[in-house]
Amino acid sequence: MNGEVNRAVLLWQNWEEKQKMLQEVFSGDAVLAGLDRQKHNFLRNGLLRISGGNSVDEQLVLDLIKKAVAVLEKKLYPNPLLRLFRRIKSVGFDRPVELSRMRKMKADNIQVLYQAFSLQGLQGKMPDLEKHLDYQRNEIQIDLNTSYRENYSLDVRLHLQKNLAGHYQFNSYSATVKNLNPPGKEQSCDFKTDSGINIRQALNLMQGRAVLLKGLHNNGDSAATWIQVNNDVPGLRGKLMLMELDHQFNLKKELESLSQTLKQPELLLERVFRAMGQGEQVTVRMPSGELSYLQADPKNKQITIRDKDHQLIDPQMLSLKKKSTQRLEKAIVPVKKIKHRKQGHSLHIS
Repeated sequence: MNGEVNRAVLLWQNWEEKQKMLQEVFSGDAVLAGLDRQKHNFLRNGLLRISGGNSVDEQLVLDLIKKAVAVLEKKLYPNPLLRLFRRIKSVGFDRPVELSRMRKMKADNIQVLYQAFSLQGLQGKMPDLEKHLDYQRNEIQIDLNTSYRENYSLDVRLHLQKNLAGHYQFNSYSATVKNLNPPGKEQSCDFKTDSGINIRQALNLMQGRAVLLKGLHNNGDSAATWIQVNNDVPGLRGKLMLMELDHQFNLKKELESLSQTLKQPELLLERVFRAMGQGEQVTVRMPSGELSYLQADPKNKQITIRDKDHQLIDPQMLSLKKKSTQRLEKAIVPVKKIKHRKQGHSLHIS
């Protein structure tokens, strides 16, 4: 028990939700009469799971639930000997069996969830699921906070939902990137775990870059499409925007063209293509000697280049600048040493 969730309150609330559902779906005196047995079994099984090691607040609610179960038991089983037998069986057999079943289910569930977190790139940021999984709530939200890069903080909220088998599944997460230097700017977005987007790609998307995802055409052929966070259309800001599969932007061809323009053969490396497809910025030393930052811009069907101040750079201007530098270097005539015999030393002109 982590002190944050009152499992006894959740047990009672879960029953009220179940009772409301049964009353809405079914009607008739026979069904309503069966609610007492349903209520007794539901609360009794819940008590078997959560009794022991309870907080003060939990124990207060548990005592009230136990009284309600005792009243129902007396009504359902009027014979005192039968009630005594059921209590002995509950303490000596039912509770140990239920606790053993829950421990195994929890251990298996935690292992599956940790694997799911790892697939999303959440290694090193794992929550302590022993404290969070109570199996009373249908949905659980777990907050993570970590500084992913020097100038940004990344807040992640994991969404777990209980399936029909009673296990928690990791179906989605919400993420928020906050700008720390300078502070103020932030971007939030929701991601489904089956979207193929890991936490690193999610970060790149929220920082305004595009990610290339592999998918399938309607005929089953493999395909790839670009995805980006929409910040242009009102009402859809912060939502993922999926570009059409036939969107005419070929990253490899754009890199080939830019490599020829800038005379930078390293842009043809496979690791550069993969990095830009993941939404990463690629750092390149330009002809001027300054570092610049490249990223895929499929929306405008180009590769954008920014300087250290995040200002856009025209690659054609860089090419002209490089040619001008090369012409200047060729025009410089190296000056040889000139000996001045009277003074007896060399004069170097550089």
